[in-house]
Amino acid sequence: MAVREIPLSKLGLMTVADGAKRIGYAQRTLQRWIQDGRILVVVVGPTGRRSQYLLRKADLDKFIPPEREGLAEDAPKSKRGRPVGS
Repeated sequence: MAVREIPLSKLGLMTVADGAKRIGYAQRTLQRWIQDGRILVVVVGPTGRRSQYLLRKADLDKFIPPEREGLAEDAPKSKRGRPVGS
């Protein structure tokens, strides 16, 4: 019997790299927010350093990134709401 694959996108899931691109932040930043418990993930594989995280599109679409410390509220922002020059 042949294995049939279902794309992650059809399940509403994406990799951390794809999620970072989607919201316009670095992959490492997204990983930090995952480790801090700010973003829910689906853990695939063994737990620990070899785990792979998948993000639900619906969760990422609702996610509001935390304010960056040390930035003035009136600092110029890009189209995505991020401070210019970051």
